[in-house]
Amino acid sequence: MENKKDKIFHRINYSLMIVFAIVCVSLLIYYVIIGDPNNRLLASIGVTLLFILPIFIELVFRCRLSNLLVFLYISYCVVAGLIGCVLNVYNLTSWYDIFIHTLAGYVFCFVGLIVLGRLEKHDKLNAWTIILFCVSLSLATELIWEL
Repeated sequence: MENKKDKIFHRINYSLMIVFAIVCVSLLIYYVIIGDPNNRLLASIGVTLLFILPIFIELVFRCRLSNLLVFLYISYCVVAGLIGCVLNVYNLTSWYDIFIHTLAGYVFCFVGLIVLGRLEKHDKLNAWTIILFCVSLSLATELIWEL
C-alpha cells in the first residue's frame, strides 16, 4: 500500500519524464528546421525514448518501480542525455564526459545497492559480493550506454 508521499513522488517523476520528453521532441523539431548541423537528430530521438522507458516498463511488466530509482534515472538522463548529447555539451567541453562517467559509476552503484536491498536474504551477503555486484553492474551499464 502506498502512502500519500509515494503517490506524490510518483506523479512528480511521471511529470518530469513527460516534460523532458517534450523538451527533447521540441529540440528534435528545432534540429529538423535548422538542418541538424551537429547530428543531434538521432540523439534527440534516443533520449526521448529513454525518458519514457520507465513508463513503458511499468505498463508492460505491471510493476511499480522505486520512486528513488526512477528519479535517479531521470536525473542521469537529463545530465547525460539531454544536456550532454542533445544540447551537444560533450563536444563543447572536454571535462563534461569525464564528469558524466564518474557520476554514472556512483549512480549505478547506488542502483545496485537498491536492487540488493530488495532481496529477501540481503543481510547474509558477504561484503565482497556486494562490492563485486555494484562494480559489475556499473561497468555493464556503462558498456551498454556507450554502445
